[in-house]
Amino acid sequence: CNRCILNMDHHCPWINNCVGFNNHKYFLLTCFYTVLACTAGLFSTLPELMSVAAGLRAALHGAQSDIALGTFDELSFLLFGFVAVLIATFVMPLFGIQLQMTIRNRTAVEENYTVSPNPFDRGAVLANLAQIFGTLGPDWLLPIKPLRPVTDGLTFPSRETDPIPLEELSQDDLRMEWADSPTRAGEAFWSAHYKVKSDE
Repeated sequence: CNRCILNMDHHCPWINNCVGFNNHKYFLLTCFYTVLACTAGLFSTLPELMSVAAGLRAALHGAQSDIALGTFDELSFLLFGFVAVLIATFVMPLFGIQLQMTIRNRTAVEENYTVSPNPFDRGAVLANLAQIFGTLGPDWLLPIKPLRPVTDGLTFPSRETDPIPLEELSQDDLRMEWADSPTRAGEAFWSAHYKVKSDE
């Protein structure tokens, strides 16, 4: 998108936009309602789809079909079934992956950082979901901004404590011996700022 995105999760080609702090809730709800609509649609039309499939099989074998539907209706049911299965096939795994990351309070970008434990995991599924959806309420299911957000998109609470103010970090905290490696220095700064204990 050629710009910085608050709490960026990923760039989504399906919506041609980056998913981050301001639209992560909408993205998750879109995936959820898409899966729900496909599932509900398939199950509610299952008898007709099975009957159309049986009639098509009979017609291919030269037998007379006893379906009361017209040809256009039969084709419409088959097309609907195909599209619903196709969309569900793509969106269900995407929603599953997104949900797994969300309940651990991680973004797709943060999934690539395995050096340190996640300091933003609040320790409970509802607390992690609240980081995106706001305080639990009926607005969780609505495509609106959270009515009671728990973060502003710039600062995020950590599991055990609030971060150390940047101005209070010492040279020792930053572990300047890693200065020859910007990646390690950045990790050290991040770990010290959020009081993350190393797995080592």
